Amino acid sequence: MSKLSKPSLRFSGVLSALALCFVFTGNVSAEDNHKVVGVKIVKTLSGLTSSLATVALNEKENLIYLTGYDWSVGSGSLIVLDGDTHKIINQINTPTLNANIFADEETGTVWAFSNNAGATSYSTAIQFDGYSLKTLQTLQLPNIFVNAGAHNRKTGKYYITDYNTGNIVVYDRQINYLTTINDDNAGFVAVNEKTDKVYVTNYWDGTVSVIDGKTDTIVGNPILVGTPIAPNDCYKLAGYPYPDCNNYDSFAATDGIAVDEVNNRIAVANVNIGTFVIIDGNTNQVSHTVQLQDGTFAAATLPGLNTALVVNWDRSNVSFVNEQTGALLQTVQAGAGNSPNCLRIQWDGGSCSFWGNFASSATVSSDNRKIYVIAGGDHAGGASNSPSTDPYAASKLFILEPIFADDEK
Repeated sequence: MSKLSKPSLRFSGVLSALALCFVFTGNVSAEDNHKVVGVKIVKTLSGLTSSLATVALNEKENLIYLTGYDWSVGSGSLIVLDGDTHKIINQINTPTLNANIFADEETGTVWAFSNNAGATSYSTAIQFDGYSLKTLQTLQLPNIFVNAGAHNRKTGKYYITDYNTGNIVVYDRQINYLTTINDDNAGFVAVNEKTDKVYVTNYWDGTVSVIDGKTDTIVGNPILVGTPIAPNDCYKLAGYPYPDCNNYDSFAATDGIAVDEVNNRIAVANVNIGTFVIIDGNTNQVSHTVQLQDGTFAAATLPGLNTALVVNWDRSNVSFVNEQTGALLQTVQAGAGNSPNCLRIQWDGGSCSFWGNFASSATVSSDNRKIYVIAGGDHAGGASNSPSTDPYAASKLFILEPIFADDEK
C-alpha cells in the first residue's frame, strides 16, 4: 500500500494519522435532543506551537489534548490544556510522537501509537501520564507502520491500520497483540461502541469495510462511497505520479470517517472529489451523498442530533450536514484557507504559493455542546512555499457551539 498521493503529502502515512478524528460519544439527554440549525465559533486559541493536527478529550478530568508533528524540525508535540481556562498545563516535544493519540479516562493516561523515525521493523505505543505528560512506558509494535486507528472504550480494543500492508491490527487495553484483519488499503477508523462495529475507510478503493468487533472479522462486502482508483491496485506498480493509474485526478480518495452511535449512521469524507457521504448503519447502504468542495478530510458527528460535520483542510472550513436529510446546514470558516486550488495544484505536482491555517481535525464533547477544531498552521513543506511573513505559522484551536431551534424561540 502507498498513500503518498500528491495532494495528501501533508497527511499521508504518519501525518495522515495525526488528523484522525476523535469522536467521544455519550448519551444525549431528552432536553438536548432537539434540532441543530447552525453553529457559532465561541472562542479561538491562537499562538500555539505549529503543526498541531489532532484534538482529543479527557472529559472525566476536564482536559484537552493537542498533538502534531512538525516535519521541519523532526519532532512531535503533545499539549494538555485545562478544559475551563484553556491554559496550557504541560507540553512535551519528542521525535517519536508522530501518529495517533488516545485519552484513557479509566487510567487518566494518554496512549500514543507512533512511528519511529527511520525504523522499518516496528512502531511504538507510548503511555503518558495524562496531566504531567511524563512517559510511563514504551512498547514496541513489531512489523507495523502505524497509519491511523480508533479505540473501543467498552471492549478496550485498539484498531490500528498498517500503512505498509493496508491491514488492521488489533490490540487489547494493555497493548497486547490480538489479531490482524486482512484488508487492502485501510486508512481511517471509527468505532460504534453500542453495536460493537468498526468502520474502516479504504483510501484507494473508495469503500468502507465493516468489522464485527466480537469476532474481529470483516463482514459483508465493502460499502462503495466514491470512485475507486483504476485499474485496481495500480498505485502498487509504480510510485507518484502513478503512471499505471488512469483516473488519478478523479478518484475519490476516501479518508475521514466518524460514527453517530445514537442514530447508527456513519459519515465519510472523500478528499479528492469533495463529497461527504452518510451511511445507514442498519442497512450498510449509502443514504445521502452531499457535494462539497475538494479537500473534505476529517469527519465527526453530534450523536443523536442528526448532525455530522467535515473539516476541509484546503479551505480551513467546517461544513455541517443534516444526517437525516442530507441538507447542508452551514459552513463555518476556521481560519484562512490555502492559496486558490491548492489541493489541485499539489495533485498535479505543483507547489502552493500560500499555506493557510490548515484545519485538519475535529472532536465533539459527549454532551454535544462543544465542538473542537484544530488548525495546524504552516508546516509539512509550507515554509518553502509560503511567504516569509506568513501569519499563520502557529496552530489554532477553534471552539464552536451548536445553535438549536429551541434557542431561537
